Amino acid sequence: MIGKSQSEPEPISSVEALEILEDRKKEGELAYEQQLAYEHAKKFAKLSKEKAEKLEKELQELGIGKKLAKKIIDIMPINDLQLKQVLVFEKRSFDEQTISKVMETLNAANPEPIAQLIGENKFTLLEAIPKPGVALKVGERVYIGKGERDKIALIKSRLTYNELTEGAKNELPNAIASIIKSNEKRFVEIFNTAGPLNIREHKLELFPGIGKRHLNAILAAREEKKFESFEDLTNRVKLLQDPIKLIVERVIIELKGETRFYLLTRPYPQKRQM
Repeated sequence: MIGKSQSEPEPISSVEALEILEDRKKEGELAYEQQLAYEHAKKFAKLSKEKAEKLEKELQELGIGKKLAKKIIDIMPINDLQLKQVLVFEKRSFDEQTISKVMETLNAANPEPIAQLIGENKFTLLEAIPKPGVALKVGERVYIGKGERDKIALIKSRLTYNELTEGAKNELPNAIASIIKSNEKRFVEIFNTAGPLNIREHKLELFPGIGKRHLNAILAAREEKKFESFEDLTNRVKLLQDPIKLIVERVIIELKGETRFYLLTRPYPQKRQM
């Protein structure tokens, strides 16, 4: 209709979404989409409603807009780097003093600290709670197995790639590369033993950059002598890209679920379709 405009929907935080859906749940069973939203909100709502409202007001007093404040509360950055990755979507810049004050305000809210981890065996993505007083560094190796853990109190859940923070996504290639370098013999062995997927495809062709030409060269070279290292592999298979980079790219493809075949990771369980 001429002269009538539609206003943009008011954004809500995970805390507010959780409250709305919990009220709806009391009235009856949630629809499938509502249940998914409820599970998401329950997982990511890091503060109580009262704390979230108080924090939103404090952030606005620091010059943070309402929409951005809600986004910050949902993510609850744990350091300056993560906060800047949230602020970058704003059309204006924030000085270091404002960023420092925002972090002080977030820390004062005292949410449960969260760490995002990647396993060394199957590159499983996990969300964990560090022990009280423990400040983990980016890329730090921690024990999460059975028995006494020195730095991790609890493994909360398995994560999908899309559930990682932007900071974690940016650090992921480095973390994967570090795991590969620390277990070189294990990953070199893939190039020594990988076989066919079917009559038309070979497992080695799952790696980005390995086509029929490189595949035939690898198979011929390993028939003569097994590869002993990444250096040996690149020396004997001409024009092959850095094997570590190829493996990193393949792991990320699998973690994103962009494949039918899983060579290096465990596929994330699919949600039941209604």
